[in-house]
Amino acid sequence: MIYRVIRRLVRELAGRITIILVAFAGLLLVAGAIFSYVEYRGLWEGVYWAFVTATTIGYGDIYPETWLGRVVAVATAVAGIALFTALIGVVADHFAAKAARAERGELPVREKGHIVIMGWTRHTERLVEELRANLSDKHIVLLNTDGPVIRTASITTVRGDPTRTKDQLKASTDKAWAIVVSTGDDSKTILAVLHARRLNPQALIVAEALEEENIDPIRQAGADRVVYTGGLGGDLLASAVFEPSVPRLIADLASSVEGIADLVEEPATSYAGKTFLEALVEAKKTEDKLLVAVVKHDGMIIASPPPDYRIEDGDKLIVLVKSHREKSS
Repeated sequence: MIYRVIRRLVRELAGRITIILVAFAGLLLVAGAIFSYVEYRGLWEGVYWAFVTATTIGYGDIYPETWLGRVVAVATAVAGIALFTALIGVVADHFAAKAARAERGELPVREKGHIVIMGWTRHTERLVEELRANLSDKHIVLLNTDGPVIRTASITTVRGDPTRTKDQLKASTDKAWAIVVSTGDDSKTILAVLHARRLNPQALIVAEALEEENIDPIRQAGADRVVYTGGLGGDLLASAVFEPSVPRLIADLASSVEGIADLVEEPATSYAGKTFLEALVEAKKTEDKLLVAVVKHDGMIIASPPPDYRIEDGDKLIVLVKSHREKSS
């Protein structure tokens, strides 16, 4: 780890460090040659003395005995201190500049198996909150141009355009476990999904569609799941007029952070071979869960299956459970 940090530091500061090292080598040769001449010593002895003096180690095994040799010693020590101060200044400036860039979200991340959220809309803050509540082991990288810069142990902001490959690479999109694209513009979303799928063929890509007609193009661009949010607001507003409790319940079920109940998806392994009615009674009696729907292998959802529907191995269940907040109250 330390070796990699030093190697990266040397690579990033190669030019300025090289100048200082060349100047230091020149100091050793010149000072060593002058010292060996005025003190009647061998050249390599002079170079060794110059190194010990310039680095202020000062073993004392070789020391100047003439007044001219002492002048050379003072000049060598001053020059050595100046060069080391310059080296420390270069390194300190580098870290200060790096810290400033990190605060602005300009540094790339080196993550693996994380979640990348591309774009910043009015939904993003809540999206991050929900992901943190349900996937706390996954680091989240936010890739956007205008959202707030967040840098915590679990969330990192990277400034960049989601529609550009080089900016997606800054967010380590090629090594991400999942990618969520919500740019607020379907054309940008399509382009961002195209680049993300090309960089990472294995990642789960979830994208938001604002227009119903763009659902298929976004899916064809490479999204595994497309969520159409364009008409949902109107539907909920209409429901609020004649059935006000419905939109309240939908909002409650959509959140695992707040509310009294949650809808969750879980494997149906323990109920395989049983009818839906048998599983419904058993889940309610033993775990206080309400089975709502069955998700088949191909992703098809069977809402409120008939009582005699037989659950198969590999199916998943959509289950209504009490939220953590309700359980604790």
